[in-house]
Amino acid sequence: MIIVRTCGSGTDYNDDRLQLLKKMLEFPKYEEYYKKIFKLHDHKGTLSVYWYETPTEQEKSHLTNAWEYLREYNIEHFVITITEKQI
Repeated sequence: MIIVRTCGSGTDYNDDRLQLLKKMLEFPKYEEYYKKIFKLHDHKGTLSVYWYETPTEQEKSHLTNAWEYLREYNIEHFVITITEKQI
């Protein structure tokens, strides 16, 4: 899973809250979610989640709850398609 945080100046750097969110997703209870996520991107508190496949409402809800636990409230979900040519 790729994790990226960008600030207003466009600087890329890892962030503690994304690291914590990643650790939360590594619990065995969320192992299936973790496998489906390609990238987490935090931009000014808005979390963009890029999934390999369409997430269920429950998966989106659990991720939203985890992000809210970290006192952030904006989250977007995207499904990506990777073809063999792109690899």
